[in-house]
Amino acid sequence: ADKSYQLAIGISEHELGPTHSSHLHVLKKMGLLLEQQGKYAKAEEKFVEVWKTNERIHAEEDRKTLDSLRSLGNFYARQLKYDQAEGRLRQAAEIYRETYTTGDPDTLVAIYELGSLFLSQAKFDEAETLFQEVFNSSLIDFGSNHPSTLQAQSMMAWLFAERAKYSEATVYYKEAIEGYRE
Repeated sequence: ADKSYQLAIGISEHELGPTHSSHLHVLKKMGLLLEQQGKYAKAEEKFVEVWKTNERIHAEEDRKTLDSLRSLGNFYARQLKYDQAEGRLRQAAEIYRETYTTGDPDTLVAIYELGSLFLSQAKFDEAETLFQEVFNSSLIDFGSNHPSTLQAQSMMAWLFAERAKYSEATVYYKEAIEGYRE
């Protein structure tokens, strides 16, 4: 598979150019493959290349740029490089908030990913603030039975259970279960 991706990268760069979205997609997929193979330095190079290329050809607040920034942040999170992950994910979430509405699905995903990073480090207060923001925005913008709202509600319940706040967790779990049933 590695050789196939190398070939695809060469062809897409030659035929489409180094800044074409399809070429950048192949680079991102190559980064994921390299990561799965444990070739983390090479994978990081691909993720950084995609982000920097998007940043160069699009505005910083462009969704393609922000998506590639989030991909890089999530890569760092999977490598347990929490400071680097937080920097990238926080930057993406802040730009999304400033550029798009809080109820924008990509904005909510960026905030959710940052909250998940905090949760993985047992930074419960920070995670709760972000998950609550996602839940409130989803509830207002999408309604109580929307999958995004229910997912955020379930995450709040899980967070409260992790903190041994069982009565709060129970309320969120029950409401989420009722929403999934409807």
